[in-house]
Amino acid sequence: MLGNSFLVLLLGGMFGTLMGQADVAVTPSCKDKSNCPISIHFLIDTSESIILQTAPIQSLLENIKEFIPMFLNKLKDEPYLNQVSLTWQFAGLHYSDEVKVYSQLTNDKNKYIQDLKAIQYIGRGTFTDCGISNMTNDILRQIGRA
Repeated sequence: MLGNSFLVLLLGGMFGTLMGQADVAVTPSCKDKSNCPISIHFLIDTSESIILQTAPIQSLLENIKEFIPMFLNKLKDEPYLNQVSLTWQFAGLHYSDEVKVYSQLTNDKNKYIQDLKAIQYIGRGTFTDCGISNMTNDILRQIGRA
């Protein structure tokens, strides 16, 4: 009998504690939200090995130019769980046997999309290692500024 009473008391105490915690939850005000910028870096292969795979030529590049803006339009600057304020930044480069930065890091979607649409097919060889290396260096420079 004593065991059952103890169990009821223990469960009651646990339930009461959990209910009490829900009552004391503090919702931070907007000024208390931590800024959480998220950087997205796009690396686009504009070499012959990609661009010449489909007819018409460059249709894959045109598809990328259509997909990325649709993706970016899904990303909204907004609070998450009322605790952090998510903001989005974008950068990008494209490569073949040379690497071209088409957009430095920006939070302006329209500027980024304008720069993206200006990308032209380079052709020639595929130097993926150079593209990745350049993108990595750009990201590390950005982290160094933070």
